[in-house]
Amino acid sequence: MEGAAPAGVANEYNGYLVDTNGNVVAGTIQLTVGKPNKKTGLAAVKATVIPVGGKKLTLKAAEKGKAKVAGDGPTTVALVGAKADSCSVTFGAKGLSGHYGKYVIEGARNFFTSKNKSEQTKANELIRKWLGAVNVIWDGGSIGLTVAKKGKVKATVVLKDGTKATVNGQLLVGEEWCCIPVFVTKKAKVAFTIWLPIGSGEVEAEGLDNAVVGKVGALGANTAFHIGEDGAALWSKLAGNVLTDYLPDGVPVTQKGNKWVVPKAGKITLKKGVLDDSKAGANPSALKLTYKAKDGSFKGTFKVYAVVGGKLKATTVNVTGVMVGDVGYGTATIKKVGSASVTVE
Repeated sequence: MEGAAPAGVANEYNGYLVDTNGNVVAGTIQLTVGKPNKKTGLAAVKATVIPVGGKKLTLKAAEKGKAKVAGDGPTTVALVGAKADSCSVTFGAKGLSGHYGKYVIEGARNFFTSKNKSEQTKANELIRKWLGAVNVIWDGGSIGLTVAKKGKVKATVVLKDGTKATVNGQLLVGEEWCCIPVFVTKKAKVAFTIWLPIGSGEVEAEGLDNAVVGKVGALGANTAFHIGEDGAALWSKLAGNVLTDYLPDGVPVTQKGNKWVVPKAGKITLKKGVLDDSKAGANPSALKLTYKAKDGSFKGTFKVYAVVGGKLKATTVNVTGVMVGDVGYGTATIKKVGSASVTVE
């Protein structure tokens, strides 16, 4: 770490605790540095630590809450809490590092709290491409990030077990990347870091298996709605002989402004025990979709059919999902029966 300490310029650092065993986020840390005394060079140094699954802790510099801040390089400070909690942090122009128990601390200067207007402007410029909605899909659920000016981030988490949570955070800005650590503690110990490249490169989700991350975008050309390969198992659980040929697999979807448009629903009828699909068209399942451009979310319904007791029966299936880049990822669900993955690509 090189460069002069930024005390009095950017006096706040935001970071996170990394569990080196799994290389995932295990909590967050916010370090604040007061203005050094002109004669003694001493400044108040305080850290707020929130471990995953634990309570918020406040730690202060070991020497009566103050430490001597270097004017020509990084400063290393030992901090202690009321209950023997302690950590060692090094802060300077290049960022924040250190150790908290078994965890490694990583972080960055918060340029958004800088008293230097040019640094504030630079920070806002670096994150400009990420302003708006960023979505994450992984095996365990989904998360919608809303990135606002001054690096403020709101994360809406929905886990597959039904757990929902809203997490507010601060984007950390570096020279080539920015990131946001996210963790959910109320009902599930879920923790990860989303990395957003400032220049070229792919978005990454560290700590999430098989994650897909991207800025919300519009539909691509020749887009269609598809049912996942596991769909057949879902439909076979319905009573009767389900007409799987009429699932909405390949229904064309187009974008008109902030709306998604699908073909007009076709008709399937049963006359004297014989199916008539002459009017089924491109949308035999009566697929309907609505879309919110603000966060890239979509929802809808379609119907699946079964012949029961010589009559044609229809069951409504609910669909929810989000756009990641120009692909929509979602789930089709029949209550008390099961679910299948869907894509709009």
